Amino acid sequence: MVKENEKTIGELTAEVPPFGKVDASKISAPTLLVNGENSPKVLHSIVDRLAGAIPSAEVAVIGECAHFPHIENPAELNSVVLGFLAKHG
Repeated sequence: MVKENEKTIGELTAEVPPFGKVDASKISAPTLLVNGENSPKVLHSIVDRLAGAIPSAEVAVIGECAHFPHIENPAELNSVVLGFLAKHG
């Protein structure tokens, strides 16, 4: 995974355009925001703020994992994502 991540190092130095509450409020597509139960509190705060700004946002907290739910609890993550897609597909 680290080897694959080295390809994205440019993203760390790229200038990211500002993205705020007004921008988030313009998202009209159904949006699933995912956090791991044990993710750092700052990530939960970001998800909560986005959920409050994106009109169609849904939040899922994947149990027994932190920042890598696709690795730490793939069964629950898959279930949540497939349920979201079925609901909005």
